[in-house]
This record gives sequence, C-alpha cells and structure tokens, in this order.
Amino acid sequence: MDPRLRAFSILIAALIAVYVVNAVRSRRLREEYSFLWLLIAGALLAITLWDAPLEILTQALGGVLPANILFFAGLVFLVVVSLFYSIRISELNNQVKVLAQELALLRLVVERHHGPGEGPAA
Repeated sequence: MDPRLRAFSILIAALIAVYVVNAVRSRRLREEYSFLWLLIAGALLAITLWDAPLEILTQALGGVLPANILFFAGLVFLVVVSLFYSIRISELNNQVKVLAQELALLRLVVERHHGPGEGPAA
C-alpha cells in the first residue's frame, strides 16, 4: 500500500474513533450504536496496517484487486446499516402511533370528566 494512502487511512480511522467517542460523551450517539462504528474504525485500521488478510480474501473470492473486495464489503455494510435503521424507524413510528392514540383517549376522558375546554390544561 502506498505510504500516503496508508497515512490517510490511519488518519480517517482515528478521526472516526475520536468523533464517535465525542458523540457518545455529548450524548448525541448512544453507546449501543457506538460499538459498531468503533468496530469499523478498528477494522479500517487493521486493514491499513496489515493488508495480507485482504489479499488472501481477494484471492479466495476470485477478485482482481483488493480494493474491489473492500468496496464490495463497504457496500454490503451500508445495505445492512440501512436495513437496521429502516427497522428502527418502523419501530419508532409504531410507538408514536400508539402514544398518539393513548393521548387522544386520555383527552377524551378528561373532556368527559371536566367538560369540553375545561380541565387541568385550560
């Protein structure tokens, strides 16, 4: 690997790790999600410092260049992350719907008990 590319990859891995730790400390990112990103930064660093496994994997899969296999792995990672977040968003949408329905029922109970336009919020 070219020394400039190696240095750039190490810098990117370090920046990802620092950003993730900072985001967790400032509570912008939950710990459960930070593990995945720290794992990715570590994998990038490992591939940068020791690229023999990537060469072996490229040969085993019949790839032409290690960069092709790395690009494909990145694409698969993005698809998996997108699927994960789609599932998470669906769960949150269901929770919001249930909360809105419960709120509507509570408002109905308050209006029946205190009358329309009256009650604790009026």
